[in-house]
Amino acid sequence: MRKMISNYFVIGDVHGKAGMLESILQYWNGEDQLIFLGDLIDRGENGRAVLERVKGLVEQKKLFAYRAIMNICFWLG
Repeated sequence: MRKMISNYFVIGDVHGKAGMLESILQYWNGEDQLIFLGDLIDRGENGRAVLERVKGLVEQKKLFAYRAIMNICFWLG
């Protein structure tokens, strides 16, 4: 049975900035439902690192990615 989540941690428009994403994730408690809104990559210096981090969160079941995981897998190969 899946645990009910009542709190959310929302991150918007990462834009390929892996360092910024890691800084933001330091404020996440690891329990709240993690939600990404906006662009993960479209500019910025390290889109691949952003995709790898998000893919890792999905694999750890910390993040539910609807349709986005298919795009991540495409970009990472």
